[in-house]
Amino acid sequence: MSEKGKILGLTGPSGSGKGYAKNEILRAFPETFSEPVVVTTRQKREDDGKDRKTGLLISDFNILVEQGEIIFAHQPFGPENAWYGFERESLEESKKHLLTEIHIQNIKPFKDKFNERLLILGLIADQQYLIKNLEERGAQKEDLENRIIAGIQEILEITNFFNSGEVDHLINLDEKTRDNLSNLAIIATRSLLSLV
Repeated sequence: MSEKGKILGLTGPSGSGKGYAKNEILRAFPETFSEPVVVTTRQKREDDGKDRKTGLLISDFNILVEQGEIIFAHQPFGPENAWYGFERESLEESKKHLLTEIHIQNIKPFKDKFNERLLILGLIADQQYLIKNLEERGAQKEDLENRIIAGIQEILEITNFFNSGEVDHLINLDEKTRDNLSNLAIIATRSLLSLV
């Protein structure tokens, strides 16, 4: 391994299974990856792990962005919703491979900053797949509709990123492959990082 590990970023629309795929990859390769710290203004959730710093005041978040301690700040769910960003040191200094989710807005900035160190695994899915996953997560009707509209646009963008070489591998999901996401993500990870 080089002095600094690779960064494997998972990208895909809400409901595509990024979080599930990330957990399955971590389970399959427990000694291989660490997770960079994601900092957010949203409140803590039950399933938040040690890779999340939650509940920051917007004013504190903005100060850390100005100081360069938080990078890639973005609002993935629109201007009225929470801010997210990455703790700079946890991304830049890790000697291990890193595994994280990358919002589509951050693909180009990540590529510009980390170039050859970054590999991106894209998850795309048909509309029925996204609806089923979002409903199972308890999305309300209006939120569901907004996420599906955004998801369809993101799938087009991710496909374009794949065609241009900025997304390194694409997993296309539907009802037939839904239960196989774990295996598909593990196989793709092994291939991308040449893990035995």
